[in-house]
Amino acid sequence: MIKYTTAGFFKGPLMQTSSKEQFLPGFRISIVDALVLVAGTAGAAFLRSESADAAVLLAMPVLHFFLFCNVFRIKRRKELVWAAIFVISSAFFIVYQMFSEVFLIIANFLVAAILIALETREPDYHGIFWQNINPGLEQWWENRSESSARTDQRQA
Repeated sequence: MIKYTTAGFFKGPLMQTSSKEQFLPGFRISIVDALVLVAGTAGAAFLRSESADAAVLLAMPVLHFFLFCNVFRIKRRKELVWAAIFVISSAFFIVYQMFSEVFLIIANFLVAAILIALETREPDYHGIFWQNINPGLEQWWENRSESSARTDQRQA
């Protein structure tokens, strides 16, 4: 997988290793991520000619996948909270036609913004702009790694 930091520096192809061994915060993208983005964009563009609503329902999760996994790198639990809210709001949008696609987009981006803001306040925030938002991350990582190494030694 090819990884990039927020500064855009090439980190190079990575071997399959434990996340404990590598400190790779910031923006990242892989070939699979790029393929998902291209396929999602193409699918939404195709659906747009058939149904703008369907295009929105496809584009939203693809865009949020990219934001959550590659840009802000939020924890899985927050991703799942967003997904649940998206599914529920989409169901109301489809079944009851309670609101417009614009409302659906704005409401789900607001939820995403709240979840991202909460994530950036975590001591282990490691997404884009981590150097400015969480300057103590490297120290946190080293303390975590040292603690993990001591635990591993005790277990051996």
